[in-house]
Amino acid sequence: MHYFEPSTPNSHPAHYRDHPPNGAAGIIATKSGNVYGNSPSHNAFDSSYGSHIASEYKPTWKDLRDCSAVRNAWHNLVPASMQQTFFHGDLLSWLQTNLELSSTDNYARAPCRQQQTPQPTTVAWTPPPPNWITLNTDASTTQPAELSFSGGVFRDSSGTWKLGFHQAIGIMSPLHAELRNILIGLRIALNHGIENLIIQTDNSQAATLLSSPQKHTNVLPLIHAIMAMRVRFQSTKVLWTPHECNMVADGMWRLYSLNYDIMIFESPPDHIQQLVHCDIAGPPCRRSAPT
Repeated sequence: MHYFEPSTPNSHPAHYRDHPPNGAAGIIATKSGNVYGNSPSHNAFDSSYGSHIASEYKPTWKDLRDCSAVRNAWHNLVPASMQQTFFHGDLLSWLQTNLELSSTDNYARAPCRQQQTPQPTTVAWTPPPPNWITLNTDASTTQPAELSFSGGVFRDSSGTWKLGFHQAIGIMSPLHAELRNILIGLRIALNHGIENLIIQTDNSQAATLLSSPQKHTNVLPLIHAIMAMRVRFQSTKVLWTPHECNMVADGMWRLYSLNYDIMIFESPPDHIQQLVHCDIAGPPCRRSAPT
C-alpha cells in the first residue's frame, strides 16, 4: 500500500475531512482503487474524486510494508508464492489489484482468520479386550427440579449385555452425579465378581479427575471413595468416551424412576435393545466436530 500526505484538507471529500482516521497520517482505500490520505502537507487527488494520483507525491512505505517492525508480519500473512510480487512490485498497483480479487483469492487475508468448518468424524463404541468388562456410565440432572438420575451398563468383549442399573440419586451437580454413578457401578461390579473393569464416561471432567496423577490430593470425598473401591479390583481403567458412543448408558438414566433404590436389569429394557444392537453391529456414529 502507498501512504500519501496531501497538503490541504480542503481537497478531501467532506465526510473524510470531518472524520479523518486517528493519528498524524492515515490511508483509505476504496473498491474503485482510489487511495485517500489525511496528513495536511500535500494534495493527493483532485476535488472531483479523480482516481489518478498527482505526480509530485512520493509514496512512504516504511509504515506499511518495509518497516522492520511489520515486515515479519507480512511474511506470515502473504503466501510464499506471492511474496516476490508483494515486496518488490509497485505497491499501489498491488493494492488496486488486491481490492478487485474475490475474498477467497485475497492473499492479504491472514490464514489464521479463515474459519474452518469442523469436519464430521466417525466414532463407535469400543468393546473391552477378552477377560475384561466395560462399564458405561451416564448421569444427568433434570430441569427445573434439578433431580439427578444415574444409569449404567456392563458388557463383555463381544458386546453382550451383562447387567444394567438405574437409580434416582437426589439433587447434586452434574460432576457429583457422574462420580456418584461411577461409585455405584464399582460396587455392583464387586458384588458380581468382576475383576478387570474399564469405565467409560462421557463426562470429561470426571474422567480427567479420576485419571490424574494428583487424584490422591483431590479434596472431593467421592474421588477418594472411588479410589478406595478401585484397589479392590485386579485392574481398572477410566476412559472418556464421546456421548455418541455412550447412548446405552444415556438410555438407562432416562428411565426416570423415582425409586432411590438401585434397580438392576439382567437384560436390556425394551427401549434399550436397539441401542445395544447398534453398538455391536450397527454403523458407527458421526460427530459434528472432531473428537
